[in-house]
Amino acid sequence: MANKKADFGIIIAICENGKPLRCLDPRKKIYVSDDENFIYIAKIMRDSLIQKHNYLKRAIQTRIAKRKELKTLKNE
Repeated sequence: MANKKADFGIIIAICENGKPLRCLDPRKKIYVSDDENFIYIAKIMRDSLIQKHNYLKRAIQTRIAKRKELKTLKNE
């Protein structure tokens, strides 16, 4: 997780036997799941990461637009 700068980690454990996703270490954002539920969890986490990326992208674009606007106002 540290090398890849990951937001969270998921451990797949076949010994979980159908237990839902649980947080193993909340400070480090490490979760554990069984192999049957992992596909659904991975899809949800993927969608969450896409939404986060899109939000950050829009925030950056907004900041850039505001800077351009301020620059234009200063030049007038």
